[in-house]
Amino acid sequence: MKNANTGEFEIGPLPDGLGGPYSTATEFYHAWAAKNMNLPESSSDFPFRINCISACISQYDRGPFRLVHGDFGDHNILVDEDFNLRSVIDWEKSFIGPAEMAASFPLRLLVYPEALVPMQKDAEGKVTGTWKATFDDREKYVSAIEAHERGEAETLSSFVLNNRLQEDVIFLIKRWNDKAPWMYNYIEGLRDKIEIVLSNVQNAR
Repeated sequence: MKNANTGEFEIGPLPDGLGGPYSTATEFYHAWAAKNMNLPESSSDFPFRINCISACISQYDRGPFRLVHGDFGDHNILVDEDFNLRSVIDWEKSFIGPAEMAASFPLRLLVYPEALVPMQKDAEGKVTGTWKATFDDREKYVSAIEAHERGEAETLSSFVLNNRLQEDVIFLIKRWNDKAPWMYNYIEGLRDKIEIVLSNVQNAR
């Protein structure tokens, strides 16, 4: 936001009552967990578990922190008749946040963590079957970013490519923020699968 008195831009509190600004990603995830724990409409312990592993989620705990759109998808991208990018709209949920949140794929290319939805793979580890087209499009998306980032020291494409464990956790946080019923109140067996996702991040540190 712009300070009307000084004319300078300042980073103020995060939207949705998360407070801040914060010096580390750990502080951000602590704040998110504190805001979402003990909601009367939820029986899930997901926010408590995020609080427990908050120091393990980000690979870049002290930054760099990135501009996060909050609702990035093709429905918020404007192009001309030749498909040249003209604008990205709907910034009402944007904030400065952990790098892994900014490095998330667009909504249409998000995939479930494999602990929740196992995927068929060939001998080389490439996804086949139902999800193949989505993973092919994910590769094209990263390649398109790389084409625009040649020569850059820190690239979004490298964050996206080396971010799968974090991507799974962010996917679950997004589903919680969307108030997905299956996140707020676990069906039988789901808690164990989500625990695998969270443990994978914790064990990788």
